[in-house]
Amino acid sequence: MCGIFGLHSLKKISDEDKKNCKRSLKFLKDRGPDEQNIKTFNNVILCHSRLSIIDLNNGAQPMEDFESRYTIIFNGEITNFKFLKLKLIKEYGVKFITDSDTEVLLYMYKVYKEKCLGYLEGMFAFAVYDKFKNEIFLARDPLGIKPLYYFKNKEKKFFFSSELRTFYKIGIKKFFLNEKKIDEFIIHGNIVGKETLHKDIFQLEAGCFAKISKKSFLVKKYWYPSQNLPYESKFTIAKNKLEKILINIFKEWSIADVQVGCLTSGGLDSGLLSKFLKKFVGKVKFFTSYSNEKGQDERKISLKITRSRKNHKFIKISDKNMAINFKKIISYTCEPIHNLNSITFYFLCKFIKEKFKIKVLLTGEGSDECFAGYKRHYDLAKKIKLNLITRKDLLMSLNYLTVNRFKKFNIKNKFSYKLSNERLKEGKEIKSSDFLNKVLEIDQKTFLPPYLNRMDMIGGMFGMEIRPPYLDKRVVEYSHKIPGKFKCTMIKNFLWRKYIMRKIAEKFLPKNLVWNKKSYQFSAPAAVSLKKDSFRKLFRSTINKNCYLGKYYNIAGILKMFGEHGEIRESKNDHSNTLIRILSLELMIKNLKNV
Repeated sequence: MCGIFGLHSLKKISDEDKKNCKRSLKFLKDRGPDEQNIKTFNNVILCHSRLSIIDLNNGAQPMEDFESRYTIIFNGEITNFKFLKLKLIKEYGVKFITDSDTEVLLYMYKVYKEKCLGYLEGMFAFAVYDKFKNEIFLARDPLGIKPLYYFKNKEKKFFFSSELRTFYKIGIKKFFLNEKKIDEFIIHGNIVGKETLHKDIFQLEAGCFAKISKKSFLVKKYWYPSQNLPYESKFTIAKNKLEKILINIFKEWSIADVQVGCLTSGGLDSGLLSKFLKKFVGKVKFFTSYSNEKGQDERKISLKITRSRKNHKFIKISDKNMAINFKKIISYTCEPIHNLNSITFYFLCKFIKEKFKIKVLLTGEGSDECFAGYKRHYDLAKKIKLNLITRKDLLMSLNYLTVNRFKKFNIKNKFSYKLSNERLKEGKEIKSSDFLNKVLEIDQKTFLPPYLNRMDMIGGMFGMEIRPPYLDKRVVEYSHKIPGKFKCTMIKNFLWRKYIMRKIAEKFLPKNLVWNKKSYQFSAPAAVSLKKDSFRKLFRSTINKNCYLGKYYNIAGILKMFGEHGEIRESKNDHSNTLIRILSLELMIKNLKNV
C-alpha cells in the first residue's frame, strides 16, 4: 500500500505546481506513512508516499534506472517479482541494487515497455516517466485492485492520483456532481466504465494502460478476463490444476518483510487461505468479526479452521459509533458507500492497526465472483439457459427489486432508467459460451469493483495493504476455463455453489465445515442497523427538503420508503441498500461542496 500522485504539464513546472504536489503527500501519508518523496523534471512531477513492506531499508521512490532515463512511482505488490528478477538477470544482465519489487518493475518496463504487463502478477497502479520521450506511462492491474484517478484542467495540466481527495484537498479541483451517473449508482451500487460520480474526473479502468505526452493521451485495454479458451472437459483435471495454481499463488501473495495477518470467517475461501498461510508464513495473526445479531457470530467455526487460539483474535462489531464512522469513511474516501459492509471492514482495520500494528492483511475477497458463491449466480444462469433473460436483463443482475424502489422517488414519478453505454459495452465484450461464466464475468466487471475500491481505500485510512489472492490474474483466467457445471452442482436436491472449491478444500479442512450448507461472509446487519436510533437520526437530519438530492429526486418519496423500512423486519420492507446509497451520496455531496 502506497500513494502516488503526479502531474504532466504542457509548460515548465511552476512554483505553484511544486507547492500543490508537496501538499498532495500530506493527504497520501495515511496510505504510505513510512517515507514521502518528490521528483521534479522540466514539465513533470512525480510524488510518492511509501508503506514499506518489501526491502524495508531500500526501495525508496521515485526510483530511477541506472541511466536515469526512466523514473517510476508504484502502488501495490508484484507478487512474482522474484521470478522476474531472475529472468532479467539471466537474459539481460540487469544488475540490481535493491531487493524491492519496485526495481524489478522498473526494469521490466525498461526492457519490455507496455508488453511488461503480460508478465506481471499481483496488484498495481504505477507511473513511469520516460525522460527522453517526455512521456508518462500509466497502468492498472487486470482486476482493478489498486485505484488510479485522473483529470485534466483548463490549462491542460494532467493530474493523476491514488485518491480522489488529493485533487480537492490541495485546491486544484472544484467538485461537480456527475449527474448522469447517479441513477446508475443508486440502482446498481456501482458505475461501469471510466467515469465516476465526480464530473471530469475519470478512473483508469482495470486492465488498461495510458500514455501521456504533450501531443496526445492514449488509453488502451491490455487484458480481458476470458479469452474464449477451450473448457476443461474433465472435473479431476480442472480440480488438480486449480489446486496447484491456488497453492502457488497463496505462497507468492504471502511474501512480506513485515508481520502478516489474515481476515477469516467460517467460510471456505478464508479457511483455505488461512491453512496455507500458516504453512508459508508461520506465525500469522487471524482476525474474525462478529456481532450479537442472529447469524453474525462465526467465532467457533473460524477457530476450528485456524486451530490457533493464541493468534486468533475476535472483533465485535457493535452499533456504537456506527453512524459516526459511516460519515468518516465517506469524508475520507470522497465516495458514497454502496452497502454497510464497509463499516465492518472499517472496524476490522481500525482494531488491527491500533492493537497489532500489522501492515499486510490477506482476504478471501473475489472467490465468490470467480467460482459462483452467490445463489443469484445460479438463478441468472438458469434463466439464460432457458432463454428467459436478455443481455439487458443480465446486466441488470437481478436489480429489478432496486428498480421498483427507484420508482418510489423518481422525480417524474415514472421509471426512465436506461443502461449506460458502458454497461452495454461490457455486455458485448463477454465471450464465454458457458451460461454461468457469463454471469460471473459480468459480476467481475460490475459488482466486484466497488468492493475492491472499499478494500483499498479503507485499508489506506490505516496504512494497511489488503491483499486478495483469489483475484490473481492466473486464478481468474483459469476460472473462465472451468465449466459452470463444475462450479454449481446439484446433489440430492441441494445446490452446492463453489463445488470445485469445496472438493479442493476437503483435502485440507474438516469435511463437516467444507460441506456446511450455511454461507459465511464479512457483513454488517444493514437492515437492522438502519433501524437503530443513531442511523435514523442521521438519515432524517441529512435527507430533507433542503438536501442536494432534492434537485434530482422526490424527497417525500424517499422519506416514505424510509418510513416503510421502519421497525418492520420483513424482507419486502428491507430497503437498506437503496437507503444507504442515498444517504451516503448526499453526505459525499455535502462534504465536497464545503471543501
